[in-house]
Amino acid sequence: MGPVRASVTIASQPFDYDYSDSLNPKAARGKCRLYREVSLYKDTTYIIERLKVVGTHETNSTEGNVTDLHFTARYFMYMDFGYGIDLHTGVESPPLRHFRKPDWFTLGCDFAPFQGYGFAADAQVSAPTNPYIEFPPEGNEHKTFSWELVDCIVPTCLHLFTLDEPKQSVHSTGNSWYEVIYKPLSAKLPV
Repeated sequence: MGPVRASVTIASQPFDYDYSDSLNPKAARGKCRLYREVSLYKDTTYIIERLKVVGTHETNSTEGNVTDLHFTARYFMYMDFGYGIDLHTGVESPPLRHFRKPDWFTLGCDFAPFQGYGFAADAQVSAPTNPYIEFPPEGNEHKTFSWELVDCIVPTCLHLFTLDEPKQSVHSTGNSWYEVIYKPLSAKLPV
C-alpha cells in the first residue's frame, strides 16, 4: 500500500503590485508571489490545485505585513479534441461544451476516443472561450481554450481528465465538483 496523495507546491518569482487602502489612499507598491499546490490522489483521474497569492506591503513600522490577496486567475489550455464527422449529418462537429453551474464546466467530443476535460472550483468560473483571442492565428486556434476564476483568495480547483461518452464526462465532473470541492467527505475521530 502506497501513499494516498502526492503533493508539490510551486512558488513564482516575486513580482510587484500596486495597492491602497482606506488608511492610506495613496497608491503604494508591494511584492507578491503566486503559490500553486498540486495534489495527485491515488486511483483518480483528476488533480487538485490550490492557488494563493501572498503579498507584502509596508506598514507604519519598519516590518512588512504579509497577507493573502484577492486575485483573478486566467487559465489557458491547448487540447486537441479534434473535429469529428457526425455520422448522421456528415458535418464536422466541434468540441462539446457543457456549463451547468457557475463553478464547473466540461469540454469534450462525441466521437471515439471521447476525450474530455472537466474543471471545477470553489470560486466563480467564467465560461470557457474558444478559440483563445490572444493565440496567434496559425491554423490551430480551435485547440485553444481560456477561462477565469474571479475574485479569489485561496481557491481549490479540480482538473478532471476523461475518456467517456459526453454525458458520462458531464456526470463525472458534476459528481467530482460536489464530492471533492463543494461537499468533501470528512471524518472525525473521537479522541
